[in-house]
Amino acid sequence: SSQSIFLFNPTIYLVAGNNKSTYHN
Repeated sequence: SSQSIFLFNPTIYLVAGNNKSTYHN
């Protein structure tokens, strides 16, 4: 989930927030 990504890498979480279509699996 996004929360798991945030725990591992906050930067990826922030990027995913701006590009959900790219990181949405």
